[in-house]
Amino acid sequence: MSISFDVVINSSEYAVDMKAGLETMQGVSDSTRIISEAICAGRVVKRQRTSSKLRTNMKETFEGSYGQVFSVDFYDKATKDKFESIGEKTFIELIQHFILVALYLDVPELSSSATRILDEMGDNARQLVEQLRLSPLKKLHSIANKFDRTITIRHRNANGNADMVASFNHGTSASLMTRRGRDVQVIEAAVTRFNINTGNGRLFLRNNPTLETVAFGFKDYKGIKVSHKRIFTENLNYNNGLSSDDWRYMRLAVYPEHTRDGRIVRYMISRIHEE
Repeated sequence: MSISFDVVINSSEYAVDMKAGLETMQGVSDSTRIISEAICAGRVVKRQRTSSKLRTNMKETFEGSYGQVFSVDFYDKATKDKFESIGEKTFIELIQHFILVALYLDVPELSSSATRILDEMGDNARQLVEQLRLSPLKKLHSIANKFDRTITIRHRNANGNADMVASFNHGTSASLMTRRGRDVQVIEAAVTRFNINTGNGRLFLRNNPTLETVAFGFKDYKGIKVSHKRIFTENLNYNNGLSSDDWRYMRLAVYPEHTRDGRIVRYMISRIHEE
């Protein structure tokens, strides 16, 4: 049993630098494979082994920039059964979710089936995001960093169409090389997304002219009191369905994480200023 993808590297010459291209392909393989294994086998793998019952396989190449077809293949009954119970549509939804979260990007709202699987993963979801940031996504960006190429992963569905899963460039690479500010800041923000299992979410800052949200997290989420976790959940629930003019904002002490050019990609929560 397998699920088909392709990776496209933007290149007008229909050719790419071999070393950087192979590093990018390795990053694509590692990223999709560890996400698939976390979802279907219930474990976050730090080192890939050829004996694994779930592997990625290269297929044919194709023209149009530089394209490579590949697949994620399931070789044992347990992972096959898990994949079948999840369904291909939800599976792709989760792959996209984890990639975007790992890059601190806003994510589409998950379907009820994808949310259920995410909740079942528990702390594995948090570990998976951290593992993606350590190596696989950095390798994936190799050709973007060295040759300013855009990389796109697409899902090739049964009717022959290719739907984009995620796109990568020099800008998304910068999100993986962040620095945490030394000085605490106090912000007023509303919660727009929050996963109580992982501690990851999105904040909208009061008086933000861009209307963009920013990722947030916690340094030691396991040590956070349940009562404090509920504060974020309650803020999200209160604001759901309301106009942003009627949102309830929280005062938070945070450490900003920013890229080298100063762009803030995440706030690490230090303290909640309870009223």
